[in-house]
Amino acid sequence: MAEFSLIEKYLSRVTGQCEGLELGIGDDCALWQPPAGKQLALSMDTLNLDVHFLACSPAHSIGHKALAVNLSDLAAMGAQPVWCSLALSLPDADELWLAEFCRGFAELAKQSGIALIGGDTTSGPLSITVQVAGLIEPGKALRRSNALAGDLICISDRLGEAACGLDMLLKPLVTDIKQAKPFIKCLEYPNPQLQLGQYLSERAAGHACLDLSDGLASDLAHICRASKVVAEVDLEHFSGEHLPKNLTQQQAYQKQLAGGDDYQLCFTLNASELAAVQRQFPQVQVIGKMRQLASHEVTPHIEWLKNGQAVALQLKGFEHFSK
Repeated sequence: MAEFSLIEKYLSRVTGQCEGLELGIGDDCALWQPPAGKQLALSMDTLNLDVHFLACSPAHSIGHKALAVNLSDLAAMGAQPVWCSLALSLPDADELWLAEFCRGFAELAKQSGIALIGGDTTSGPLSITVQVAGLIEPGKALRRSNALAGDLICISDRLGEAACGLDMLLKPLVTDIKQAKPFIKCLEYPNPQLQLGQYLSERAAGHACLDLSDGLASDLAHICRASKVVAEVDLEHFSGEHLPKNLTQQQAYQKQLAGGDDYQLCFTLNASELAAVQRQFPQVQVIGKMRQLASHEVTPHIEWLKNGQAVALQLKGFEHFSK
């Protein structure tokens, strides 16, 4: 099927309402008038076969995830989604696959209130690039550099389930299918925390924030470096009771702290804001506290604590779908 026919038949179905959109899919460019007094938050991610998703992944889930990981970036900034664009490289024009991909993409787009305003298809190895745009009040973005000594460190929900789901997909012969389903769902259908991000931004409840794509150990370190603080993280919050029972404690730490693909938010706030945030988002957990660098410390870092004492953790770095 020709490129125009693909766009007309499938991608045009994904379009939604977008305030200020004068011209969407169907011309050389989209035309959009941003509202006065707002900042534009932009992000873009590319997903490739065997790097970000597997050949066995359903097309519907790939469509969902392609948009979700980008929306998660907007959530981390506290922005309201407005529009997105999609560039899709396909090895062949598999109409059934494309229809399911677009259905997964469109369902999340409708749920999150974002409109697809432009698209492109080409022949080649399976690859998906999505750009998203969001709006935010000037000065209210949740930057990585905004953490303060004394801030509590929070996560939007528990971690590690997606990493377990990946293990279960890569080792199907030793996987209990019934047990595996909820973990695989966490991997294939991440849930961008848009409402929480916007709440933290609009009410100035949060200071620094980012989304957890590469694992807490890697991502929280970005906040430490940008804000020039030390993160004290209490390992008692990572017992792993929600993970498969056959994991050792070290394996549970690995999945939760370095497994990746969580797409939860990690953010810092003043202790006085915690109760209000947890009333609205009861799944939010406190996992530690930020402090200033001591006089003998040179580099911002994460300090893992067990029973109040610093411990050394051996964590394998996150690698996309590494076998």
